[in-house]
Amino acid sequence: MMKPPVKILKYLLPEGFPRSTLMAVQGEPGTGKSMLLIEMAYKTLKMGEPVVFLTMEDTALTTVQKFLTMDWNVLPFLKNRSFKILDCFSYRLEKYKPRKIPERIKKLSDEISLGVDLVSEPDNYDLLWSSLERDLEELGMVERGMVLVDSMTELLTVVSDQADFLESLKNLKAKVCKTLFVPFVYSLHFGVFDQFRTILECFDDGIVDLRFSPTGLQKGLLIKQIRVRRMSGVHHRGEWMTFDIKRGEGVVPLE
Repeated sequence: MMKPPVKILKYLLPEGFPRSTLMAVQGEPGTGKSMLLIEMAYKTLKMGEPVVFLTMEDTALTTVQKFLTMDWNVLPFLKNRSFKILDCFSYRLEKYKPRKIPERIKKLSDEISLGVDLVSEPDNYDLLWSSLERDLEELGMVERGMVLVDSMTELLTVVSDQADFLESLKNLKAKVCKTLFVPFVYSLHFGVFDQFRTILECFDDGIVDLRFSPTGLQKGLLIKQIRVRRMSGVHHRGEWMTFDIKRGEGVVPLE
C-alpha cells in the first residue's frame, strides 16, 4: 500500500492505495489536474521515493518552473537523479530556437539537464515506454516511487492507431503496475477522446474526478472540487470535496 502524498487524497483514501494501481485523474480544462500531478510528484519525492514524470504538453524547463513557482524546489532531486523528466514536447521547438537565450533560462536549463531525457518521437509509444522502463530500472523502482503522465490526452493526439496504443498501455500496466508495483498516474481531459476515455476507464484501477462545482457555476463562480470515483482494493470516500490551490501548500481542502 502507498500513503497518498496529497492531503486531500489522504482523507478520500484513508487506507491509502495499492502500489499496483493504474490511476486516471480526469476533468475539464482548468480544474487543477496538472497541479494535482505536480503536487503528487513533489510530495512523493519529499517522502524519499523516486519519481518519473512524462510531460506531454510542456517542456521540462517550463514544468520545473511550475514546481518552483509553487515554492517546491525539485532541483536537488533532479541533480541526484531521484527525479527524472521525460520531455515529450521539446522536439517541437527545434525550428523555433531563439538566437539568444536569457542567461537565467540557460542557467536553469543547465541545472536540470542531468534529470531530463528528451523524447524526439512520442508518437512511437513503444520507444517511449522503453525509455520509461529504462528510467525505472535506473532508479531502482520496485515497490517504490511513482510514474506520472501529463497528459494522456496530448499523447492520444499523436498516436495513429488507438487500438494498438490501448494494447501497449495494457502491457505497460502489466510491466509497471502489476510486476514492479509502481503506481502509474495520468491526467486526461473531458470533452476530448471521450469514447476512448470510457474504454480506458474499464481497466483503470482508480479514477479521480475533478470538476467545477455546479452550484458555483450557477452563481458565476469557478469553484474546484475533487472526488475518488473508484479505487480497487481499498475503501474510499466518494463525496465531492471543494478545494483551492495555494502556493507552497498545493491542493488545500476548503470547508
